[in-house]
Amino acid sequence: MACVLKSETSTFQGTRSCAWLVLAAGLSVGTVFPALGARQTPPEWTQAHVQISPSNRAVHAMSYDSRRGKTVLFGGITDSQMIDGETWEWNGSTWTHREVIGPSRRYFNAMAFDSARGVTVLFGGDDDVSHTFAGDTWEWDGITWTNRN
Repeated sequence: MACVLKSETSTFQGTRSCAWLVLAAGLSVGTVFPALGARQTPPEWTQAHVQISPSNRAVHAMSYDSRRGKTVLFGGITDSQMIDGETWEWNGSTWTHREVIGPSRRYFNAMAFDSARGVTVLFGGDDDVSHTFAGDTWEWDGITWTNRN
């Protein structure tokens, strides 16, 4: 199941900036928080009923792509203890599974969006092949994963 947090500010308004925080593993999806210092009302959680979503998971990575307006999810460990290597995107109302070739299955990896270059950068994690911490860097442009090592 997914949940959506509704807040007083859900779009960019003037100089007030907002950031998406999306959590998977069946806990919450699609959260908008006003920037620090902005006046806000307490958030209200409501359940979002989505047809398709990633399997429950933990220790995955997520990052918001502000250029495309989508949150990218990669990897993690599923509730059946399988290491995952799927790429999913959340557009604020729908999950889309992106069936692409990319980084090896992993967990404990990190991701951030590079707004200057318009790509999501993934680094490291515990990889499924060697069961050691990976030191590789990948970039996601919304279509293709590219290994930058």
